Amino acid sequence: MLLHDHYGLFDQAHEELRSHLGHKLTLKSYGGDAAPDEIAVECENCQQLLIGFLSEGMADERKPDERWKDNAIQFPRLITEILATQNRLDMMAIAESMDLEISQINELFLRAQGIWDEIKQKTGS
Repeated sequence: MLLHDHYGLFDQAHEELRSHLGHKLTLKSYGGDAAPDEIAVECENCQQLLIGFLSEGMADERKPDERWKDNAIQFPRLITEILATQNRLDMMAIAESMDLEISQINELFLRAQGIWDEIKQKTGS
């Protein structure tokens, strides 16, 4: 079983998948049975790809536009770049707005940096 606790991903999945509740979904593989290039969850009612898992080699071949539209890549990138380029962040205001402690805001920045570092390593960016 594949279970994720990435809340941003949950929100995105809920938004994009809720219209398919009650539809017939299928799991398909592409590129060869022994070593597929992609595994996909597709909606048969809508003839639409809902979720796609690309092999490492295929993921590297994604077009820049596809990476640009991928929030799981761009959000940690944005947070990391804000932290790297802004000399004065009002951490207290951010913490108050989010109802968090400053240490939790710092943890979010570190987590975003870790995710962005992993993405750069995988994509060679």
